[in-house]
Amino acid sequence: MLLYGEASRDQLQKYQAENFISDSQISTLQAEQKKIEEYLANCEQTVQKSIRLSVDSVYLIEVEKQRATRQAETDKLQEFIKKNNVSKKLKIIACSWEKEADTQEHGSLNGDLSSIGGGGGVLGIGGGVGAGMSKSNGKINGRYTGRIYGEEFYLFHFILSDNSYHVINAKEHPEWRMAKKHLIVKYEKLYTDYTQYKETLTPLWTESRI
Repeated sequence: MLLYGEASRDQLQKYQAENFISDSQISTLQAEQKKIEEYLANCEQTVQKSIRLSVDSVYLIEVEKQRATRQAETDKLQEFIKKNNVSKKLKIIACSWEKEADTQEHGSLNGDLSSIGGGGGVLGIGGGVGAGMSKSNGKINGRYTGRIYGEEFYLFHFILSDNSYHVINAKEHPEWRMAKKHLIVKYEKLYTDYTQYKETLTPLWTESRI
């Protein structure tokens, strides 16, 4: 029985010796675990940095590509504008002034009638009545038709030395009121886009001998 007990103790001690981990071993394992964790963290940072650099590189390439495309489009438009803009001096070779058109006028007459005797009556506000005069008041109702006659020449029609035809409204552009044949005119056609442009005509009085 004693021998059996001693054998059991030996086995227990052997088992404990085989499965016992000392403090130094634990410290060593912890140090190795820490190294592994640091290594994995470094790997993660390296991967993230590599991905970020790759993404940044692709982004910068795309940004540069778009910038180059926009610059190319701008250069193309500027070249078009430079090529198609027009600024030249021309002379009026034929012209005529158009008189303001007569217009028909019509309307209705409704209101008070004031009549002063003595051989006639007038529409309007009555004044003092003199000796021997009579006055009457009433209503007027009817229609009238007439014409308003144009008195101003304001539309200037002319042909320039490049055979282009133009019409200027001198009421809106009074600098043209004295325009006539042989007047030198500055013609400009300035583009802001492929289909957007502005045309202007400017009389050059100081350069004209008329």
